[in-house]
Formats: sequence, structure tokens, C-alpha cells
Amino acid sequence: MMKMKRTLVTALAVTTLGVISAGAAYAAEVDNADTEVGIGLVDAHIPGEKDGDLQLRWVPKKLDFGKYNDVNGKYTEFSEVSTNKYYVVVRDTRKDDPTGSANDTDKWKVNAKLGDITVAGQPTKKLTKAQLYFDSKAQGYEGENDPNTDNTSIKAAATHATAKNSTVPTVVAKTQLEANGATKELMRQTAQKNSADWAASLENIKLGVGGKQGEKGLYYSGKLTWTLDDTL
Repeated sequence: MMKMKRTLVTALAVTTLGVISAGAAYAAEVDNADTEVGIGLVDAHIPGEKDGDLQLRWVPKKLDFGKYNDVNGKYTEFSEVSTNKYYVVVRDTRKDDPTGSANDTDKWKVNAKLGDITVAGQPTKKLTKAQLYFDSKAQGYEGENDPNTDNTSIKAAATHATAKNSTVPTVVAKTQLEANGATKELMRQTAQKNSADWAASLENIKLGVGGKQGEKGLYYSGKLTWTLDDTL
């Protein structure tokens, strides 16, 4: 089976003046969608535009760390300010594909990478050594709806595994991503026995910024890229 990657991008936002929100872009080797940028974006998650038997079903559309950026003093941690509940959801229906073969992989993993956090149009103005932190745990997912607006789509992992005769994926409990740093693994499935959708929750999301950085009136943003791979 051909190796396959799918990628989604989540926007990060830290600003000093005004209420400004940044949307997110979805880009992939086999799928894509336009970037959405605007004020007052309310959707919590974005899906891929093209269906597939292995896909990133949902990822956060944006992470918003507020409209005031006090980064000129000491090290500061900004909490994500929305009341959204965030998840990274993988859909794997390869076991239901009648054209599949015994050689099709039953494995996948999700990686995350944080890009530079910069001023739009001024890439040399960046928040160096900024770090994104979040906690995660495995959850089941069922249905089609945004898991933020439909909490019935999120299931207890063990219960979901029993219902689907599947295996709970391994999820990294605590993730720390440095701006323009290393790619980190979030979730992996080593033996998907039957088709099932799985989620990793994103909780206690914080952005740490070192002191004596940033300029008054400037808007800083970055991208958090999620990559789904069918090889481990």
C-alpha cells in the first residue's frame, strides 16, 4: 500500500491590540482546503475536504491566547482563552474497504509541529523559544459532528474499544512543543483490528513566552501542523 500522509494546520494567536482571531489552513499531499482568516470565528474544529479511508477527521481550527500580550517583562504563560473543547480525531475505515488487501497496514500515528510565532509580513520579528504545552488522553469518537458542539460524539476509550472491537491508541499524556522545534508524536495506533474513529483530547493548553520579547501593538501568530502517517 502506498505510504500516505495527511496534514492539518491549527492557527495560534497572541495579540496586543484589538480583538483579532486567526483561522487555520488545511494542507496535505492528498487533501487541501483554503485558509480562513477573520474576526469572531466560532467554529472549534476543521475537517479535511476530501473523504478517505484514513484521515484527520477533526483538528482545532484555532487556538486563541487572548488580545493582550504582555511579553516585555518576565516569562509568561498564556492560557487558551476560549471555552472550546479541543480534539484531534483520526478516522480509519480501511478494514471496511472491499478493495483492500491483507497487506494493507493497520497502523497510523499523528505528529505535531509548532512553527515560528511571528508578525505577519515581518518574519524576523518572532517570539523566540516560545513553547506550547497541553495535556492529552485517548477518547473514542463516533458520528460526524464537531466534537466541541456535540459532546455525545466523544466516548470513553475503553467503552469505545469494546463497542468497536478495536484497540485504544497510545496517546502522549503531556506535550511540549518549541517554536520551530522538533516534531513530536501525539498519538499512535499499532493494531487497528476493526474500523474505528479515535481522538486525543487537548487540555490545559498554554503558550509560554520568554521575557523581553515582543513589541507593543504587534500581532503575533503561528501554525501548529498535524501530520497523519500510515507507517510507524
